[in-house]
Amino acid sequence: MASRSGLVAIFPAIDRIRDEQTDEPKRRIGRFLKSTFIGRRWVIGSVMSQTMNPFDLLRPDAVQEQCECDSLEQVVMVNLLTDNPLHCIKCRKEITPERLPLTSDDVREISGWNSIANALYKLWLDSTEYEIYAKEKLLDPNGHVNQRGLEAARHLSSKIPTWFWFFRDADDEIPDNCPVCCQPLDSDVKWAERRCMNCRLYM
Repeated sequence: MASRSGLVAIFPAIDRIRDEQTDEPKRRIGRFLKSTFIGRRWVIGSVMSQTMNPFDLLRPDAVQEQCECDSLEQVVMVNLLTDNPLHCIKCRKEITPERLPLTSDDVREISGWNSIANALYKLWLDSTEYEIYAKEKLLDPNGHVNQRGLEAARHLSSKIPTWFWFFRDADDEIPDNCPVCCQPLDSDVKWAERRCMNCRLYM
């Protein structure tokens, strides 16, 4: 199980976000930090003005740490409750969307998935009557949010190899098999706990 400090090392944006929380949100977010990654704002990607640059859907209001690697080899699509879910597999920082071969449709697809995932993560974090409902949706490989995310990752993979980060509650046991294809998961990973080579899925 990853610790808070371990996750900060994985995605630097977590440290800044964590420091902005009060004690009570920190207590509730701690469980989330051990399960996935968190960020700041919910963007509705399906709504877009005629004058808006499509890449703005994946561009945060506040400056985030950006990938500065000379070349992009692979992408990890992971929901951090931020605007941009696209991260470099090497440095783990956000990738400026202009560096990727994205069309306007690609941007809408990725941003739309990210908005739905953000909403469900927030319901799960709230730890009220919606927690169980949100967790069920986040864990359902055949549910809308994961099917949409997997499809977006597959589309992007046709241009650059892309991995999809699948939700896992740190309070639960680490699964042995992929939630999508049911094949055994690979535990030989550097900064996740499991991965499925067949589905390009991290957990």
